[in-house]
This record gives sequence, C-alpha cells and structure tokens, in this order.
Amino acid sequence: MNVISSFSIAAFKNWQPLLVLLFSIAVAYLVGEFLIPVLRRDHLGQRVREDGPQSHLKKTGTPTFGGAIFLAPFVLVFVYQWAQARLAPPMIALGFFTLAMAAIGFADDYVKVRIRKEGLSVLQKTLSTLLVIAAFLFALHRFDALDGFYLPFAGKRFIAVEGHWIILFVAFAVFYHYAASHAVNLCDGVDGLCGSVTSVALLFIGMLAIPQFASSNLIDLPLNFSLIGGLLAFLIFNHHPAKIFMGDLGSLALGAYVSGLLFLLKQPWLFLLFGVIYVIEIASVLIQVCYFKYTGGKRIFKMSPIHHHFELSNWSEMKIVTVFTMITLFASLIALIAARI
Repeated sequence: MNVISSFSIAAFKNWQPLLVLLFSIAVAYLVGEFLIPVLRRDHLGQRVREDGPQSHLKKTGTPTFGGAIFLAPFVLVFVYQWAQARLAPPMIALGFFTLAMAAIGFADDYVKVRIRKEGLSVLQKTLSTLLVIAAFLFALHRFDALDGFYLPFAGKRFIAVEGHWIILFVAFAVFYHYAASHAVNLCDGVDGLCGSVTSVALLFIGMLAIPQFASSNLIDLPLNFSLIGGLLAFLIFNHHPAKIFMGDLGSLALGAYVSGLLFLLKQPWLFLLFGVIYVIEIASVLIQVCYFKYTGGKRIFKMSPIHHHFELSNWSEMKIVTVFTMITLFASLIALIAARI
C-alpha cells in the first residue's frame, strides 16, 4: 500500500501543473465572460492617452481591470496550495507580493477611470511600490531566502551575500523589482502583447524551476501554471481588437511575479533574457527621454515605448505581438541554456 500510495502522490504531483492549467483557463474564461459586461455597464473604461498613436483613440472606453481575469485563478490556487501546506514560506511571500502590487495597480486604474486620467501621482505610486518591495525583501530575509545568487555561465556557482555586502545586495534587489514591475507595465500598450510575452516567459521559467518543484516545495509549479492558464484565457478577450485591457492591476502583478520568481530561483539576471521585451520597452523610453533632452527636442524613435514606434511604422498590432513573442521565445531558450551552463 505504501508503494501504491507513493506512486499515486508522485503521479499527482507530475500531473498537477497540467490540471491547474486547465482549471485556470476555465475559471479565467468564466470570470471574463462575467466581468466584461459588468465593467461596460458601470462605464469603467480606459481613457486613452491623447499623445499616443491616433489609431488608439477609438479604444477609448474599452473596459480596464482585466488583470482580475487571470488573477482570479491565481488567487484560488494560491489559497488552496497554502491551505494544503504545499507552499514554502518564500513562495507565500511571492504570492502576497504579487497581490500587493496588483492592489497598487487597481488603485491606479480606479483613479484613472473615476477621478483623473493621470491616475496615482508619481510620488504615490513610487512610495507604495517601494513599500511593498521592502516588505517582500524583509520577508525573504526572515525566511533566510535573501542569501545570494548564481553567477551566469559559471556552472551553477553560488555567490553567498554576507556581512556588509547585504546592503548592496538589498539596494540591487529594490532597484531590480522596481524596474522590472514598471518595465512590464510599459509593455501593456498593444492588444495582446503583455499577455503573450509573459505567458511564454512563465512557461520557460517553469521549465527552469522543475528541479526545485520535483525535489522540494521551494518553487510551486501549479501556482506558476495558474498564471499561464489565466493569461491564455485572458488573451481570448485581449487579442486585437481587445474587449478588455489588463490595466496596471494586471501588469504590475505580472511584473512582481516574474521578477520575484527569478529572484527566488537565485538568478535575477535571467530577467534580461526571459523579459527581453520588457527590457527593450523600458530602455526605449529611457533612450528617447535622454536623447530628447540632450539634443534639445530630437527623437530616435517615432514614439516610445518602442511598440508605438513600430505602430507608426505601419506595423499592425498583430504583427508586433507575433514578432515580440517570437523574440521572447528565442531569448527564453537561450536563458534555459545559460542557466544550466
């Protein structure tokens, strides 16, 4: 009986991510079918920026808060896994980090549609984000998970962070999570783009995390697949022409989860590859702003973030999503290879 029981548990653990994926697709789809009419009825639509591409003006009024669609199964799986004692403390911290960033995004979206189109002020958004990041890092420190990182292309050589170096490491971690969350936020500017590249990135990060899932509860693959399944269902409603936008509610949550998961895997540098599109997006904004100020008004790109540059270069939104997703796919393959060298 013990052998049969052990085999059953092992089989369930191997199949659990797939079952969670299917469950999350179903839940997210049902949430989307219910949520979109409610948001339309209550006029909770996006106010499109007037200085953006003119083709986006027709999207004004499209419901936002779409992040709730893929976060719904995430919350259900998170609570269930936690209740079943299947989550390691650092993974619990990551779950709360993701939901706390989602709460900031919700507040920003709500202010945009109900009070002022600019949303939360830069100071409000920055301070709240830094506070949440600080709480996440403090939790990791308490769980002895803020201890170092693996060097890239170094045969899994681990660098322990001790003594005074912990201060520099924490400073890096704060910058890393802040930049990552807002980079993902910038990626949410074309129908289906953020959801597509993130679902691909999460799939490959899940592959990277398989050894930890198989040997311990450090990384929880079902939780990872709940987001992938939720995003796949969300894309049914978000592909061009979008019926709903994910809003900051969704993009800030995704940024927190992706950056946090790689941080728990002790390989935050892999964000440069798994999140190559996020990095390109935020880099294009920084380059554009700096060049504009340095040259007194000249621009490198027709518009930033860079997906708008391609839009103004007569790329369709579907072409942008396809090309950017393929770039993420190839970069993620490189990341898997690099992580195992």
